Amino acid sequence: MTTTAAPPRPVRAPDRSLVPAARVTFALLVLSQVAVVAFTLWEPPFDGEIRFDDIAPIRTAYWPMNVLLGGPAYAVGTVAATVFLAVLGAGRGVVLALVGCVLHLLGGLVFALVITAEALPFAWAADPTVVDQAQGRALFAAYDDHLDAFVPYVLGSMALVALGVLVAVVGAAVSGGLRWWVPALVLALVVAQFALPFDHPLVPALSLVQRAVWVYLGWAGLRAVTRRG
Repeated sequence: MTTTAAPPRPVRAPDRSLVPAARVTFALLVLSQVAVVAFTLWEPPFDGEIRFDDIAPIRTAYWPMNVLLGGPAYAVGTVAATVFLAVLGAGRGVVLALVGCVLHLLGGLVFALVITAEALPFAWAADPTVVDQAQGRALFAAYDDHLDAFVPYVLGSMALVALGVLVAVVGAAVSGGLRWWVPALVLALVVAQFALPFDHPLVPALSLVQRAVWVYLGWAGLRAVTRRG
């Protein structure tokens, strides 16, 4: 009795349809991180107050820079980074990674909205076509006295972002999409972010490291897509 060997299954060509979209997403991620750096360098330093004398000279640019650069940079960066975190977590740790991605996406978008909304009353108070200088200074003082109303939203969204990215990179490490040194580095950055006062001289350097980590995660995600494609 003879048997006939089953014909070999045809090798399906890899699907490369996602590669161009991944490249565009990575470009948006890089541009968003550059925009965040540019915005933080341009914005007057924040030490717990927003001062009339800092905003008045840039009043015509203050609101446009916040609503067209600062807020969108954080929002676009959040969405693009979430996409790559999800890609890196595809595998054994997919559920853990997806939970982290959802937390990161929600926290990042709320943070972008809150920091933009925070700027609007100060932009109006610094505009002499809205109020005169004396009234503007009085409004700045009143707003600064109540600036802590934004704190729960700012810190809450920051905490959600930190928790989300930490959970997502742990899921990605479980899946084999990242080395375990990445979650360790992210944990160290999270601890440093919440341990240092916002006006500490190391905060700008810490922010640059965070931007570099996001670009690295995006690059790792892009490589994963191109390999699969």
